[in-house]
Amino acid sequence: MKLFLTSSGLSDTNEKDFLALLARDPKGLRVAFVPTAMNEEPEEVKQKYIPGDVKDLTDLGMSVDFVDLQKLNEESIVAAFEPYDIIYVYGGNTFYLMYYASQSGFAKHITEIIKDKIYVGISAGSVIAGPNIELSQWGKESDRNTIGLTNMTGLSLVPFSIIPHWKGQSFPEAENYPYEVKYIKDGEAIVIDKK
Repeated sequence: MKLFLTSSGLSDTNEKDFLALLARDPKGLRVAFVPTAMNEEPEEVKQKYIPGDVKDLTDLGMSVDFVDLQKLNEESIVAAFEPYDIIYVYGGNTFYLMYYASQSGFAKHITEIIKDKIYVGISAGSVIAGPNIELSQWGKESDRNTIGLTNMTGLSLVPFSIIPHWKGQSFPEAENYPYEVKYIKDGEAIVIDKK
């Protein structure tokens, strides 16, 4: 299983680690860009972030297709990701993303979907990789659970939870939280490469 969990996507400081994880020339690789966490954001917010992150991938010679979990179901989910080398789960609202990860069957079939691929998480996409997403409600800049998600279980690809965009602040809630919390700043990445 190969995971590249970031706060803010590819950066000057983590790109070399991403390329090392690929272990091959990035040219021609196919990326499934999952924008679902951004679906409820205003168009200007989408335009502020998404085109730049897509360009980071196409500049490496990769081809990028949008694959929205909100438009998929359990019957189509595995086949939808089959043609791709990289599953790039984008940031936005963590609760919205997890809701559709569950509704679409992405959460249920995640190990099959990524078995021979690389899972890249950006912000919310990294948070849902952990066992629980409750920590998305912590702090002043927390996500709002506007979709009414009640089950806070994540994908459990890693045994720890992630707080992205960390600026050194402390979270009192972490003391009684049942999982290890890893904090990542913008530009950083957690790389997992296990057989």
